[in-house]
Amino acid sequence: SELITHDWKDGGAPNNDTLYSFSWIHVADEPMILSIPKVDRFHTFQISSANSDNFTYVGEFTHGRKAGAYALLPQDWEGELPEGVTALAEVTSPWVLIFGRTFVAGEADIPAVQELQAQYQLTALSQWGKAEPEVAQPAVFKPHDTSTDPLAVWKTINQMLTENPPVPEEKMLIK
Repeated sequence: SELITHDWKDGGAPNNDTLYSFSWIHVADEPMILSIPKVDRFHTFQISSANSDNFTYVGEFTHGRKAGAYALLPQDWEGELPEGVTALAEVTSPWVLIFGRTFVAGEADIPAVQELQAQYQLTALSQWGKAEPEVAQPAVFKPHDTSTDPLAVWKTINQMLTENPPVPEEKMLIK
């Protein structure tokens, strides 16, 4: 919700003309719908699987600046989406990272972008259309404790891979 400066120490290479929006979501039981208002500036939502494969995008270059509702579908999901909701993609892992970027033209423009960010919404299909949708909080495992277990990192990786198995073309690499 603020511009990043030279003091940034959390990795990556963030822009100083972008406000970021992040969310880890669980898409295993039902579609999750990303709603975006009409946006008058550059914006993009990169959507990645648990293994960091960018499998789809929503944004100005892919969908224009108009408002829209885009569904991320669980693997092998069968059903109907409400009118006005566009199927975006079938997820490649149950846990998905949405990494949004919205252009900001300096400090004076931050409130306008924060207003847009407040309108970005994630809604489970079962909550779609409700005045006050409930936000499910899926169970999230805690990483194993590296201070007491020398194999903790590997146990955490194994647990993550159990919940998010590798895509078919990477199964031999993992094996």
